[in-house]
Amino acid sequence: MNIDLRLPSEYVEVLQQHVAATGEDINTFVTAIVTDSLQAEVESARSRKVRQGTFAEWLQQWANRHPRLEQDIDISRESSYAGCGQ
Repeated sequence: MNIDLRLPSEYVEVLQQHVAATGEDINTFVTAIVTDSLQAEVESARSRKVRQGTFAEWLQQWANRHPRLEQDIDISRESSYAGCGQ
């Protein structure tokens, strides 16, 4: 995004002196200031987006974090209670 930034002349002079002294690019310097000052709001917006997702999306993401098994699993009653002395 390009932004047309209009600063009072004394700020422009100080900004130019700062970047000349540090060797930093003006765009990099201004970008760092903006991102630092808006970081909390960006994080808040991200967390709201996560909460707004559907349960199905959350469940799918959860399932995708777990490995898939190539074989079938025996979930029969006999298998579940095998070795319990019953």
